Amino acid sequence: MNTYDKVYFENFRKKFAYEKAMNLIKKVNEIIGVCDTKEKANLLKNTARVATEIALAIGSILSYERRDFHYKVAIGQAYTLSKLLDEMQSEDLKDCTEIIEEIIKLLRTYRKQLRTKESKQMKKVTVGDKLDINKIQEMVDGLKDSRTLKAYEKMIVFYTRLYAVLGKLPFFEQYSVFSQTQRAAESIIANLAEGNARQPYKLVVANFYSIALASAVEVQAWLDIMSIKKYISEEEHRVFDSMLEEVKRLIIVYIKKVAVE
Repeated sequence: MNTYDKVYFENFRKKFAYEKAMNLIKKVNEIIGVCDTKEKANLLKNTARVATEIALAIGSILSYERRDFHYKVAIGQAYTLSKLLDEMQSEDLKDCTEIIEEIIKLLRTYRKQLRTKESKQMKKVTVGDKLDINKIQEMVDGLKDSRTLKAYEKMIVFYTRLYAVLGKLPFFEQYSVFSQTQRAAESIIANLAEGNARQPYKLVVANFYSIALASAVEVQAWLDIMSIKKYISEEEHRVFDSMLEEVKRLIIVYIKKVAVE
């Protein structure tokens, strides 16, 4: 069985790059106002993507490679965003360009730190279990219904409430906030179910659970964005966020159970 000295998890909202990304979203929304053009829609979409990729990176707790990938994507999105701002040639957006430069510097620092850490602190989960007929039969005999998992049950309740809110979003958010939040929430449910079904292949199970955890962090980032855009109230944000924190704690327990001796 693969062993992890520790399962690390950070509060993604305390990362300087994420804080700056949230400030950037606030500024862009204040300046743009009504999203009535394709250029504005692209600008808002790319701004949100920077923040969610940072959140995904921090939520990838078992893989250096996956975390680095999301930081790299965030940097690419930041450059794309900077280009869009330049094309708009607005003095009001000048401060936003400076924030983007700061975010890129921070993300580069995070990537450098990843490369210098000892590999034993966080190991990539790979499919290392040898295929075995006896193991497959054991898996079938001992398989539990994923719907009995506490985290799965809580996510179904969460998703039901979330979808009611998403259905009220304006049309121009259908391919941004709506689709991305829906996708990330569904990813949590799907990966919990698939991870549970992969018993007794512990490396594979841990991998699916870690993806579910990263998706939970991404949904929290989208909740932050919806709060900034006034699509949900502070109380709704608090309730949704609290529900996800419960799910995250359960997922971390599942990961430790299969990945840590």
